[in-house]
Amino acid sequence: MTTHVGSMVRPQKITQYFQALAAKEAVDTPAFESELSSAVVEVVKQQAAAGVDIVSDGEFGKPSWLYLTQRVSGFETRMSERRSPGFLGAEREERFAEFYDETGPLDKRGQPFPRAVCVGPVVHTEAGRAQMRRDIANFKGALKNVAVEEAFLPVVAPCSMWVDYENEYYKTEEEFLFAVADALHEDYQAIVDTGLIVQVDDAILTNLYDRVRSQGRDYRKWVAMNIEALNHGLRGIPEDRVRYHLCWGSWPGPHTSDVPLQLVVTEAEVDEIVELMDRAITDATSSLRAGAEAVSA
Repeated sequence: MTTHVGSMVRPQKITQYFQALAAKEAVDTPAFESELSSAVVEVVKQQAAAGVDIVSDGEFGKPSWLYLTQRVSGFETRMSERRSPGFLGAEREERFAEFYDETGPLDKRGQPFPRAVCVGPVVHTEAGRAQMRRDIANFKGALKNVAVEEAFLPVVAPCSMWVDYENEYYKTEEEFLFAVADALHEDYQAIVDTGLIVQVDDAILTNLYDRVRSQGRDYRKWVAMNIEALNHGLRGIPEDRVRYHLCWGSWPGPHTSDVPLQLVVTEAEVDEIVELMDRAITDATSSLRAGAEAVSA
């Protein structure tokens, strides 16, 4: 069977609506909701027509994978000094710094970087819950028009709720991550309760390899803490209704400092993954939004 990792190029009108919302401009909400519903119907039809057996909603209901702080309370966004190394890894700071300075629109040195700072309890807002219900309803409605094997809705992992975040409210980083996981559990559960598969997108876990090590921390232990938080968020959800999208990033660059898979999972798990790849393979070409947003495993 054929599938992909979820995110697709949003129609221009949808992008314009999200840009207006981000700029706090007035938006014709009924027109936006109508346009969004129609766009999801169309993208699902296109996937089915292309022979995709397990489809998504294209993530059209979200402005990008950096959406969670718009659906939960407890965060404020601050333009802060860019951390080094950034999410592009050590090669961006050292060996290939000149290349990235000249060609890369991402992670510019010397520019302030948006940081999500936790300043209160992380819980879903009613507006956030309504947006998830809308996304599910739009997708389920679109699926009535096609014949496919399965359908999945992407949601972020606790670790990947933002590129650069900081906790000022909870006592520990672990407590913070588990609070984020509790909020995300609502989304995970809501998706599988309607018969859909939940895809957990972990876009940052591997990309902070160099930063975590630069802080003198044990990367494997840091990964284990984040996976424990994710499993907490997935508690009670059947394993066969979950997909996990682990991301190394497909931005244009050498990728010489990417973390080896063996440092993310155990050797036994690597063997299991290789075995699974005989049946289900996904690579960088299966993500239709490479670069600044979605990247593939």
